[in-house]
Amino acid sequence: MDWMVSTPVPVQLAHYSQKDGLPSNAVNCVLEDSSGDLWLGTSAGISHFDPRRKVFTNYTEADGLPGLHFTGWHACFRADSGEMFMGGFSGAVAFRPEKVATAATYVPSVALTGLQLFGKPVTLGPGSLLKRAIDYTGQLTLTHDQNSFAFEFAALAFTDPMSNRYRYKLEGLDQSWHEVGSDQRYAAYTTLPPGTYNFRLQGATIRGPWSEPGLAVRIDIKPAWWNNWWFRGLIALLLIASAAALYLLRVRQISRQFAIRLEERMAERERIARDLHDTLLQSFQGHVLLLKSVANVLPKLPANEKAKDQLDSVIDQAARAVTEGRNTVQGLRSSTMLSGDFGSALNTLGAELAAADGNPSTTTFCVEVEGTPRELKPMVRDEVYRIAGEALRNAFRHAQAHRVEVSVRYAEQQLTVRIRDDGQGISSEVLEAKGRPGH
Repeated sequence: MDWMVSTPVPVQLAHYSQKDGLPSNAVNCVLEDSSGDLWLGTSAGISHFDPRRKVFTNYTEADGLPGLHFTGWHACFRADSGEMFMGGFSGAVAFRPEKVATAATYVPSVALTGLQLFGKPVTLGPGSLLKRAIDYTGQLTLTHDQNSFAFEFAALAFTDPMSNRYRYKLEGLDQSWHEVGSDQRYAAYTTLPPGTYNFRLQGATIRGPWSEPGLAVRIDIKPAWWNNWWFRGLIALLLIASAAALYLLRVRQISRQFAIRLEERMAERERIARDLHDTLLQSFQGHVLLLKSVANVLPKLPANEKAKDQLDSVIDQAARAVTEGRNTVQGLRSSTMLSGDFGSALNTLGAELAAADGNPSTTTFCVEVEGTPRELKPMVRDEVYRIAGEALRNAFRHAQAHRVEVSVRYAEQQLTVRIRDDGQGISSEVLEAKGRPGH
């Protein structure tokens, strides 16, 4: 006789409740699908339990259920095909577990359904912004006064359209996504500044992932004509031109004022020369003639010889003073040079000084000119000539120099005159005393 001995298999029990993820502790129906997962009818909808991961997935009216109360007594059934049926107070449902799992991962497409400009729909037609339907438009070009617009959109998931989700953002303005539900299927933007933007849109079912990368529309908002680079460049050029014109006007005003001052100085020089000639020099000349008359009437006596010699010396000095005064007056009345060749004029003056009585015969004189000589204003030319002439006279008469050099340099905006000599210079006593009285 054969005996069969069976060993009891240990049974593992586990307890799950709402704290573990169940939608409700009231469970009246449990069905097992072909993969070993459990489907439970509860008072708060249908729940799917994965025993391997110990995870509950709950389905409600948002997933298409007619209601939440699936607590009818034995109101559930699994057919041989695997299809499941569950009933409750709100109605009954039939589903295949594998298709429900697939629906949870469904990624819907998204589409633009409308475009509004300042709250008014934009339609196709002549002069419209849209050249074709908005869903087939990948780029929009708007003017600066068309910067308030809105997009309408939808997800192509029709199991439960009200449970679809959306998110959008305007790259170039938004830093993060804006998530909305099916009750707000539009995105509005107002008073956008000119620039380039990229509108992106993604959709998803209640449990599915986002439809990446989604839909994208490039939006170019053109600036107003007064904000274009060419207009700003033109304004900048006008400002620069205005500044240059003001600068030239100011320079012209300064030049005119300078010319007026020169004319005043020339007139003053002419007046001084006329007064000197008509008064002081005439008086000196008259006194010289009187002195000569006195010298001529002195008796030729031995006692008068010394006095007569002193009187003749005084007459000669007075005559030379009158001559120098007339030369000075003539220089005040007219230009010191007949031509604008400044270097030649200084060369002539230096040669005359070198040949004058009392100057060393061994003195070497030279003039060096740098740059391109050009005409100078008469007043400026005469003033510089007189300053240089006085410096040359000092070099020849007082410095006892063996070499005197003059350098004239014409620059673009400057005239430089330098006079150098190897003479004795000013004595240390005069330098310590900071000059001589009257000099």
